[in-house]
Amino acid sequence: MHRITVLSLPVMSTKDDNQNKEKLKCNKNFGIHECDASKCHLNNPVENETLEYCPDSNKEEMSELSGSLTLDQLDDDVLFHIATFLEARVVKYALSQVCKRFQEMFDNETYWKMRMTVRFSKKYPAVPCPPNFQWDDACVAREDMHRVWSNIDQSTHNFMYSCNIYGGVDAVHLMQGGEILVAGDRNRSLNLIDLTKYPGNQASEEQIKEMLVHSNKTAHEGWIWSITSVDKKVITGCWDNQIRMFDAEVGCSLASSFKCKAPVLSLYAEDNEIVASCFDKKVYFIDRRTSAVRSRVFHTKPVLCVTGSDHFIISGSEDKSISIFERRAGKIFMMFKLDKYPLCLSYSDNQLWFGDVSGNLHLHDGTEDVFQYIGTYNVGHTEKMTGLITTPGAIFTCSGDKSIKVLDPTREPTIIASINVHKKEIAKIDYKNGVLVSAGGEDCIGVWLPKSFQKESYVLV
Repeated sequence: MHRITVLSLPVMSTKDDNQNKEKLKCNKNFGIHECDASKCHLNNPVENETLEYCPDSNKEEMSELSGSLTLDQLDDDVLFHIATFLEARVVKYALSQVCKRFQEMFDNETYWKMRMTVRFSKKYPAVPCPPNFQWDDACVAREDMHRVWSNIDQSTHNFMYSCNIYGGVDAVHLMQGGEILVAGDRNRSLNLIDLTKYPGNQASEEQIKEMLVHSNKTAHEGWIWSITSVDKKVITGCWDNQIRMFDAEVGCSLASSFKCKAPVLSLYAEDNEIVASCFDKKVYFIDRRTSAVRSRVFHTKPVLCVTGSDHFIISGSEDKSISIFERRAGKIFMMFKLDKYPLCLSYSDNQLWFGDVSGNLHLHDGTEDVFQYIGTYNVGHTEKMTGLITTPGAIFTCSGDKSIKVLDPTREPTIIASINVHKKEIAKIDYKNGVLVSAGGEDCIGVWLPKSFQKESYVLV
């Protein structure tokens, strides 16, 4: 067993280090931890283990060891070894802030790349990363995802929300950092639910009802099929051919409305523009500043999904094709044919992921705008893939087979967790800041909330 005195210092300049060391040696209020070196995680990937933490020693031990070796007196190799016992967020937000030396050791790309390689064996990111890729944030995200979704019952509050929902839910969306849930059901209602009001696992039905902050039963004249948001504006697309924007700050009042010529199947929104894919084979571009509406035809059948970036608008169609439209040039940049038509798309960090009608997941590499095919993956769905969310820490998918899969975001995505709580098809999912929601066909919404975040220990519990 190794005894280590854990210190907490502000970041300081090198010339002050010796002076502060002397002050720290006189401090008798250190926290003492015991660590078993035989349990080092250096050679054990996170996927196959449960992290264990050593309890604080008692006051007698603290007093006895008040003059023992301190962290800042240890060699770099020993400190790197100690860091393998700590969660990534502890290293990033606490250990690297102790002093200038620790900052230089742990606040750099080389350390985080090495940590990622040791703990996760498969190729990550799945394609070459862009220059601004943040390795420390990615490592924290991946370790958090494994910890939470490998132990869902211990790490999340899960409940089924059904208040004021009277038909199958086709669209869910998280806004304001995951605090507000927006849902559209087949009763043509638009509901806003404040997830910060969740009272806990022992909540009564009345307490759950208090989470509903707004309900609009006349939001549309058809099924609400797609929801997105920009800032505090909720944007909905519907089978009544309408795209409507509601102001969540003013009682979810109608701010503007745009009419297409066919049902709206998918939405992508930015500060100045809304892009909609529709049943009439067209993609509509709506200027939020002038309300001007223009349309383009990229496909020969209904356009089922759309996403985008500063450079491209990417759409998938029932004609078994994906179109990549270059925004600056105003023309189709690339188009490729598929064996099965896509139902959901995600594009970020040069990674184009999409799920198809057979339940498979596909990856294309958008590095240097090549969009090279990388692979097709069977992730365990037995019916069509209806929803797809990608993050640096995990990939979330849902399906007509009533399941949600949480996957490693690697070139060979493997299952972290398979969630089966719904009795009917799941139409959509959304994820933001640890919160996961799912649109259930049985008149309810699945909700998973992270348990409290203890800032003192920098550990999600």
